[in-house]
Formats: sequence, structure tokens, C-alpha cells
Amino acid sequence: MKRLIYPFLILIFATMACSLGSIGKPAPTATAEVVEPTETPLFEVPTDVPVVEMLPTDSIVQPEPTDLPPEPTARPPDPTKTPKNNPTATTQAQGDTYFNEDFSNNAADWRQWVPAGDSSKNYVKVVLGRLRFELPSTETYAYVQNTKFNYSDVLTVAKFETVEADGGNGVAVLCRISDKGWYELRVSTMGSQAGRIWIYRYDPRLKALGENPYVNLLLQPYSLESVPIAAIKNGFAINTIGFQCNGTALSVYANGKAMIHPRLNIPIVVNDSTLTEGTVGLGIMSFSTGKAYVEFINASTNAPQ
Repeated sequence: MKRLIYPFLILIFATMACSLGSIGKPAPTATAEVVEPTETPLFEVPTDVPVVEMLPTDSIVQPEPTDLPPEPTARPPDPTKTPKNNPTATTQAQGDTYFNEDFSNNAADWRQWVPAGDSSKNYVKVVLGRLRFELPSTETYAYVQNTKFNYSDVLTVAKFETVEADGGNGVAVLCRISDKGWYELRVSTMGSQAGRIWIYRYDPRLKALGENPYVNLLLQPYSLESVPIAAIKNGFAINTIGFQCNGTALSVYANGKAMIHPRLNIPIVVNDSTLTEGTVGLGIMSFSTGKAYVEFINASTNAPQ
């Protein structure tokens, strides 16, 4: 009887091992479904309130004090170059081709880089159909970019769950990633900054000068470094956030609706003309409070709405 059981167990373990994928290894088949742009809006945007580009001078509020991000240790990857450890990934200049990634197999089309922290470590892996970021140390910024598609204008949507944290965390959705930098929507769901958002442009030229490369784009129109958003679910909850880069306008969404400025009662929109095209990506930050573990359930791109 034992002789019959042992081969059976070995067969089960071998089957389980073959089903696991990891960052950097090519997938046997494409994991991201290429989809047509939807005509149904993915997020509700109010139509009866104006969108402003600059507050009047008598409405300016002084910026709140916040800690600056740590000095990055690496430049962003160039999306025009295929990663050496991912021979199946290709960059395509197709602004009208979109994807829906559910991470059901592995993440061969996604490439990690670490602007702050130990860049020799791999902080990202696929676990049970989710893209899991594990940042066990403080002051670590880890990102992944989808290397397959290049966009000028795009709406990027990500669904994620915070699963473990010692304190504050940051969850980011990126667009127009290139060697010139990127645009970033960052939200926090844990710690003292939970429920707030930031919109940044990463500038590698500032990094080369020894300055903070994260340019806060909320300062010019709203004179605030971050904005509290009621639609964000704090704590160990599931959120869906969207970041739209359309021309010079950058728009933000959370859980089915446009993010609304709590005092002005208008959709939050900032404008910047520095970056024109690039790939999209996701990111997690642990800050100074400790570890941050977050799982992305899916990620997708679509035409701007």
C-alpha cells in the first residue's frame, strides 16, 4: 500500500510546483487579457460642478507639514528596453490596445524596480492569483511596470487589499513611465495619513542634482501636499483606485467615483505637460513606520473617460 501512495504524493507535489509563477520568469501563455475599450464609464464623475485649475489667491491654504520621501537609489527603468530576465515581454507603441491583468498565472509582463531601499531584493511575487508586495523594512519604495504596452493617454485601474502593516503605507498607480520619470497617484490606507492622496511627478533630473525628485503636483492648484478623500476605505480593506493621464490633465478615482476635494466639492484634477507617453505601473511604500504588505487583485487599462 505504501508503495502505491508515495508515487501518488510525488505526482501531486510536482503538479503544485509547476503551477507557481514568479516575477521575472516568462509565462507559458499570456496572463493579461487584451481587451477593447469600454464605452461604459468605469467611474462616476459629477457633471454639475466645475473643475478648477488654480484656486483664487484668497482661498489658498498653507501646506501641511509632511515628511519628504527618502532619497531614491535607482533611476526608473526604460520601458523601450526589454528586461533581460523576461524575454517574452515586448514594448508596443499602441495607445489603443488595453489589458486586463488578473495575475492568475505569473507576472512575466511586469518588471520590478526599487527607487528607495535595497534594490538587490525581490519584493514582489504572485501568490494565489494576486500580485503581492512584501516590504519587511522601513523606507522602502518598490514598483513594477507593465513592459508590454506603451500609452500616451490612458486610464489605469488597480484593485488592492492591505493585508499587513506596522503603521503607515503608500499604494501607487503610475502612468507614462520612462527614463524621463513618471506620474504617480499615491494613496494611504494605514497610519496617521490614512485616507489621504498625493499626486507626484518623478523627475530624475532633480535626483541627479541631489534634490527630492518627487514633485508634488497638488501644490499648484490646491496649495496642499495631500488631500483627504472620503471614498478611500482605510485599514485592512479592498479598494479600487484609478489614475487617468489624458493630455495634460491628471484625474483620480476611488471605488467607483471621482475623488472629490472635501472643501471645494469638485473633482480633483491637476495639469502637467512634462511627460507625454510611457508604460503604466503599480507601487508600494513602507515609509518609516515598518513593514507594509499589500496584494493587488487585478490591474487594467482603458481609454480615458
